[in-house]
Amino acid sequence: MRGKLPPPAAVTATMPSCFRGYNAEMDDILKLHRQLAYALEKHAPQVEIAPAERISLEMARQNSKRPAYLKLAVPDDLVKNLRGNPDHQDLVLLVRVPKAVLDREESPILLP
Repeated sequence: MRGKLPPPAAVTATMPSCFRGYNAEMDDILKLHRQLAYALEKHAPQVEIAPAERISLEMARQNSKRPAYLKLAVPDDLVKNLRGNPDHQDLVLLVRVPKAVLDREESPILLP
């Protein structure tokens, strides 16, 4: 699976523009990328994935008074974990996979 993940340089070029309010250093973003790649490659059965559209309770686009937002319904143990001791918190990410990438996965033709 490692060969299918984008190189870290590609992540640094796109991550900040996707999440404008997320202020992280590039080293932090690269660390998250490595952690996600490791978890998917070595411990995939333990990684929990939920499509955002299935767990969305409410959403609104940005306007002049507030930023865009997405309100998610998640299990209570996830909230408890995130509000608890930072030394024992799970890694919870919002990952966006562009439609063009999904189309490439389904294509029999090798695209760049």
